[in-house]
Amino acid sequence: TSPTAVSALEASLTRLATGLARWIETRNSAFHLAWNPLDEVIFSVPDVLLTLPSAKAKILDVISKNGLFAHAKVTPASLSVVWWFLKKWEGDILFGVGNQGSWNVRRRVEVVVVRGGELMVEMARYEVVSENGAVIVRPVGEAGRALVGSLQVELLLAELAHTHILSILGRFKMRLSGAKLMGLVKTCVGDFRQKYLHTDPGYETFWVGGLDVPPSFPGLEEGKLSFTRAEIEGCFEPAIKRVEDMLREMSAARAGDEGGRVSVSLFILSLGDIVECDGSEANELQNIFLAGSFACADWVTKRIKEAVRYTGAPTVWVGHDCIPYGAVLQARQLDYVNVQTS
Repeated sequence: TSPTAVSALEASLTRLATGLARWIETRNSAFHLAWNPLDEVIFSVPDVLLTLPSAKAKILDVISKNGLFAHAKVTPASLSVVWWFLKKWEGDILFGVGNQGSWNVRRRVEVVVVRGGELMVEMARYEVVSENGAVIVRPVGEAGRALVGSLQVELLLAELAHTHILSILGRFKMRLSGAKLMGLVKTCVGDFRQKYLHTDPGYETFWVGGLDVPPSFPGLEEGKLSFTRAEIEGCFEPAIKRVEDMLREMSAARAGDEGGRVSVSLFILSLGDIVECDGSEANELQNIFLAGSFACADWVTKRIKEAVRYTGAPTVWVGHDCIPYGAVLQARQLDYVNVQTS
């Protein structure tokens, strides 16, 4: 809610509106995108922006003052994630096969959404309940968040690269200016981000390259610096450990504590008539939905799957780019926080 953050948001909306204006036009009081009717403009934002009253009021105010987005709607990102997974994998998450091949609806399913990016990991717990042929999604308990993410991993990698380069310079009794040294560290982090931040190729030695040094530079031959697997895993460890702790706390929370948001009805149509319901009322967590660049990274998904590997463990689902697609899917069916608050 600081003036700088508000100005940055306003500038971003202006740039976005300018870009969309090339494809969007208003005809007969309606949006059109590439000559097709465009019914809604939707912003799927981090949950924290809608749970903090001052942040929520500010973002709604800023969006409503932009001419193109004055009638846009805003939805929490975790709900977009739930919608996407339920629509894409509804048969596996919600349904089972009952007597004579009929579809059963699991009466109650618990899910945790883990959404992690560069700066923050957010977790939200939902229960999915079958009622009268519809599926009701309700928030359960307190949401969790922590300031961890891929940026923390990159900072630890930068510190490690800085230490390695200083060690090489000391060993060969060489000197570099401070600006040159930091330039090499920045290049290391950039190459690491492109090659390894989101993908684990299984190497025991990781090479980052592109360093601006002579080909015969001692210890940095061909402009490359090496790291062991243990060193790379050490850069991820603090952030992943925090995610595991949050997930453990979220999974252990007892169901039944109502959150502050309204229930949402999802009518499941694609699988035909619902014949009977499974009578189980288990309170255990059955599904973990991972979304966002950091939460979907190989290093994180592997650790989470290992952490929950036991009999009856929840299923871990990974959804790349599911937040914007989920927002589109729920565009005309969910109860949004509408910008037009008056």
